[in-house]
Amino acid sequence: MLDPSRRGKLWALHYTRATTEKPYPLELTNFPANADFHPLGIELVPSDPTGVSRLLVINHRRQNTTIEVFRIQLDPHSVMLAHETTLTHPSFVAPNAIAAISPTEFFLSHDHYFTRRKVDLVSFNAYPGAGVHNVQTIARNIAFANGVAISADGSTLAIASTTRAKIQLYSKNKTGVKFVSSVRVPFSVDNIAFAGDQLLAAGHPYLPEFMALVKRKSNRAPSYVSAIAPRQAGLGDSWLTRMSAGANVTTTFMSDGSFLGTSSGAFVDMKTGTMFVVALYGSGVAKCDYGM
Repeated sequence: MLDPSRRGKLWALHYTRATTEKPYPLELTNFPANADFHPLGIELVPSDPTGVSRLLVINHRRQNTTIEVFRIQLDPHSVMLAHETTLTHPSFVAPNAIAAISPTEFFLSHDHYFTRRKVDLVSFNAYPGAGVHNVQTIARNIAFANGVAISADGSTLAIASTTRAKIQLYSKNKTGVKFVSSVRVPFSVDNIAFAGDQLLAAGHPYLPEFMALVKRKSNRAPSYVSAIAPRQAGLGDSWLTRMSAGANVTTTFMSDGSFLGTSSGAFVDMKTGTMFVVALYGSGVAKCDYGM
């Protein structure tokens, strides 16, 4: 980056299905004044036994990459983040995306060649000074490991492989993970997120146009979001078991870049039926009605 001393920001947006307020930057209370802040992946952590919710943020500092842990404080009209601790570990070399599985565990993907494009399982303590307890590599040699997500029933770990335009699916249990199958999508997939029984995947359908934008030879690049779901509906079987019987891949959002370009992620508010699509290069967020 040209000026690493210039801090990045986290933003909040209040909305209903019919209305959207103006987004605003969040104040990071108790965060060290002299520390770099360049956020990439973020993840909400399941509430701990005391009811406290936290936000994990991948922070690409100049000296090293860290995971910042913030306590979330909510009221009807504002969001506040209080910094609790900074997690560091020698394995945090090129983290890209993060997915929490408990108040003290998360999966972390690494996307650079020298990391062997791996995914780690990280155990930590959220209290200041406690740090990381354990790091275990659970998947290796993934072609540009990018977004990670966990199904609502906990049966499935999904990992996006950007250069292979597919999502790899792993069975997940208390003893580890095991590769089961993969699903191909019609674009270079970036980030992924579960929305009920569907897995949303966002990415870049035409890399030459995307690279032209990155090199400032173009002013836009297209967006694409797909929804992946088991063909087999019903209760009782896990999401991954039903996926083994076949998957439906449907288009939920497309743009040539004039409306919203370089889609890097999509997620759904299930209560309101609202989908948001965010851009990798751009200042806008698309808000859409979402039909399950």
